[in-house]
Amino acid sequence: MTSKRKNRLGKGLGAIIPEKIDEVPEDVEEATRKVAEIALDNIISNRHQPRKEFNEVAMEELRNSIQEHGIIQPITVRQTEEGFELIAGERRLKACRDLNMERIPAYVLPIQTEVEMLGLALIENVQREDLNPVEEAEAYMMLAEKFDLSHKEVAESVGKSRTTISNALRLLDLPDQIKKDLRNGDLRAGHARPLLKIKDKNQQIKLWKKIKDNNLSARDVEKLARDIKNKKKTKKTKKTKKSKQKKKPPYIREFEDRAMHAIDAKVRVNGTTNKGKLEIEYYSSEDLNRLMELFDSLER
Repeated sequence: MTSKRKNRLGKGLGAIIPEKIDEVPEDVEEATRKVAEIALDNIISNRHQPRKEFNEVAMEELRNSIQEHGIIQPITVRQTEEGFELIAGERRLKACRDLNMERIPAYVLPIQTEVEMLGLALIENVQREDLNPVEEAEAYMMLAEKFDLSHKEVAESVGKSRTTISNALRLLDLPDQIKKDLRNGDLRAGHARPLLKIKDKNQQIKLWKKIKDNNLSARDVEKLARDIKNKKKTKKTKKTKKSKQKKKPPYIREFEDRAMHAIDAKVRVNGTTNKGKLEIEYYSSEDLNRLMELFDSLER
């Protein structure tokens, strides 16, 4: 890691994300130091917003809650020449616009760069656990790429374990139709992770369809994925053994057959004509004793 990268990271992302709203620069109005009421028309969206999907049922519940109780948690914005740019609170902003509200309470933070905006937006969404599994994985990926972070450093930044980050990112390797179900909530991450044990994309899709058709539990999926993997591994091993057997010269295979009939045990020659191993199988202690006695008799 370069010294530049170390300095940029500081303690997690603490070095680039202000801890107090009071850190707003002097040229920002006094009213924006804590919570300001901002006109919705003056707020522009954050193009780095990790959220891509909005569940309509959840949005309807949020709109009803806002109508009854108002905005309990202000959104977060930064001031720009064009007005205010959203950092976090996309769902609340959308709900207020749906309700044709004119103003919304907001924290105004002294965020100067898009990198700082991205960091705060991702962390706010991930820590609030508002994202679906694919959005969360994409957020981690974006965070890692923009800040040049390792999985461990991403984990430290968002307060998760490194394993959690790595497992989340692996979901992005799944076929698009499976990721679509993860996005809209038709498939849980616990059902999707076992699919990653299967390398063949067609097999992943077949098992995914089986999950949907039979309403399988995560444990069922884990077992099926393991069985598919083991079956493929066994098939590959048998194919390899068969391939090796075919490659043996005819006189070697003939010798193995003659030796097997001579000592009544399976005999294999592994190697080349210059170097290798001669293997003799036995299946019990009695069988081993029989072979030992046979070779003892040959010495006499």
